Formats: sequence, structure tokens, C-alpha cells
Amino acid sequence: MKIYVVSHVEVEWVNKTSSIGVWVGQKEKTPDGWLYHGDGENIASLNNKFCEMTAQYFVWKNVLPSLPEDEMIGFCHYRRTFTSRNIKINKLKKLNDFFYKDQESFYENRSLSPNKVYMVRPEKVGLRILMNIFYRPTVTLKNIFFNGISLYTMYAINHGEEVLELIQQEMETGVEFIEYLKSVSELSCYNMYIVPRKILDNYFERFFKIFLELNHIIDYSTLDKYQTRAIGFLAERYADFYFKKNYSVQYVGCNFMDF
Repeated sequence: MKIYVVSHVEVEWVNKTSSIGVWVGQKEKTPDGWLYHGDGENIASLNNKFCEMTAQYFVWKNVLPSLPEDEMIGFCHYRRTFTSRNIKINKLKKLNDFFYKDQESFYENRSLSPNKVYMVRPEKVGLRILMNIFYRPTVTLKNIFFNGISLYTMYAINHGEEVLELIQQEMETGVEFIEYLKSVSELSCYNMYIVPRKILDNYFERFFKIFLELNHIIDYSTLDKYQTRAIGFLAERYADFYFKKNYSVQYVGCNFMDF
């Protein structure tokens, strides 16, 4: 099993475990022994739109071809990683030893099936949506009325419906994807998963074909800096849709470090 940690911040625990760092910050600051998402075949220039998916693209194009088809490949972040339990860590320096030992224990002792996809335990979005009634009452109540307590409603409230409507009109299987978002109310977040290489190849082939095309259609001039990350936000939802529709999914925990 190989776990790739996407980061723009050098964190000590990555080098203390068998994880492999993938740097998405400035190239000259790449830590020793880490991969850089702008090397080889890459889409690093799209990081402000695709977020951590530029690192996953780099691994797909430059690393995966040399690995066995049944190799388990995982992606996580500098402050969100896989574990057998869900833990939020508030004081990283004091708990750093615990954290990296927990990671090594997970990697060494976890028995993973080469026929399954592993995703972080899904979060229910209902409370998040209802809290928006206080801040965006009109758009929240409108979306709840038409689309229920769903992933579609959560995205529409936080990011707007324009890109969702574009997906439905322009994207292959876009209608099916949008209907999925309207039908579920929990999400395996963060673009974190552990997947056999052969399955991951299929996913990346599909995802990047669709969303690189969508990238050329989105009118980014209408979006602020935060909303420019639209494809990064959508990637979480698309992974949830694709893997749960096509494969047997098993859930694992997610540690969260609050810097």
C-alpha cells in the first residue's frame, strides 16, 4: 500500500511514516524526498481550480504506470489522514508522536481487499444545511423545498447553482450525477480514498476527461477567488458518486489536525 500526502506545508509526521509527500507549494520549497506536482506530465497550473486533484493527476500520470495493478493507492492531506478511528487533534506539536504512530499502525495492520474501495466515513450534511437558514434564508429554504436535504442543496447554498446547471447541460452522464446529488444527504469528503491501482486508473481516466473539458466551459470571471475552486469542490462529490455507484465501498476513519 502506498499513501500519498498532498500538502503545501511541510509536516514532520510525513517523513516519519511510510507515507509519500506530494508538494503543491512553490517548487523551490519542495521538501527533501517529496514529489512535486509540477514535474513530469502535470496540470499544476490548474491548482487554484482543481485543488489537491493536481497532485493526484501527477501521481496518476507519472507514478502509477510503474506499479502493479493490485497495488493499493491512497490519497490524504497534511492535516487529514486515514485511521481506524475518528480523532480531532488540536495541539499538533504535543500529539505529533501519537499521530504518526497511529498512521504507521493503520498502514501496517490494515488488511485491505484489492476488490474494494476505501473512503472516509461519510458526514451527514443536514445540520450544515439547516444552519444556513440563519445566514442565507431565501436560497436555503428555496433549495430545501426543491431539492430536499441533499448534497445538491449543500453545494448550491455554498457555491451557487450555475456550475451544477452547466454540468447537467454539458457533461456526459451529467443528469445522472446531478440526480445522485439530489438523492443523498451524506458525503465521504476530502478526495480521500484508498483504491486498487487498476480501479484508480479507470476513475482518473473518467474524472479528468470530464472535468478538464468542463474547466474550459466554466466562466471563471463570474466567480470570486474562493469559488474558483469549483472543480476541487465538485471532485469530492464526483468521487462519492463514481465509487459508490460502481464498486463495493468500505469506510475508514479520518484524523483531523487543527493547526
